[in-house]
Amino acid sequence: MSASSAYFAATIPDFLAASPREVLGALVAADPHEAIESTQRSAWEEEIDLLQSALRGLPGWIHLEFDVPRLGSRIDAVVVSGIQVMRTRAQERAPLAGRVKSSSCRWSSLC
Repeated sequence: MSASSAYFAATIPDFLAASPREVLGALVAADPHEAIESTQRSAWEEEIDLLQSALRGLPGWIHLEFDVPRLGSRIDAVVVSGIQVMRTRAQERAPLAGRVKSSSCRWSSLC
């Protein structure tokens, strides 16, 4: 992994090879807050599980908690594969599978 404006960035094959615990550890370590709320930790665990299932076999890169300074916010996940860029944003208060919003529905598992 290299330095980026995301809490976690890796090739998709490296992301898939990493254990969910390793990915979660990288997210927790990169978060500037001293304490991570249990709801945030649970959301990340769900997101990692969903993305590792949905991205199997795809080439490319994944960035989790991608910082967008002009918007003053972060995007939950940015996936770059071939000429496509997909972003996902989870909305609170619903199971993750039902609240993922995607800019591309080519990955049917995420739409």
